[in-house]
Amino acid sequence: MVPLSSPPPLAWYFVFQLQRLAALSLALGLTACATAPAQAPVASVTAPASGPKVLVSAANPLAVEAGVNVLRQGGSAIDAAVAVQAVLGLVEPQSSGLGGGAFLTYYDAKTKKVIAYNGRETAPAGAT
Repeated sequence: MVPLSSPPPLAWYFVFQLQRLAALSLALGLTACATAPAQAPVASVTAPASGPKVLVSAANPLAVEAGVNVLRQGGSAIDAAVAVQAVLGLVEPQSSGLGGGAFLTYYDAKTKKVIAYNGRETAPAGAT
């Protein structure tokens, strides 16, 4: 019978692997804590947008172009918004389309009134 004075060689292998894992974990943990020095903000190279009376903003440049064209042809802001949304429904159908909700604040320059529209999604009563 062999005395059990020292662990079998396989046990030393697992101890060695555990030490390697601990060292690797420590190294990765310290690396994750390291931070890069703060960088100075980069100056914008794009000039600010300006124009006489037309402003259109949308998620896609094609939609902006459609809205600007409507305004340049004498359409109202609502006409331009409809054109923008129609193009967005085409170029970004995953983000725009029927079934979505909206809020709208509209200023009518002729009547000098502000109108707020609540276009939240509401299912028909018979749908439940």
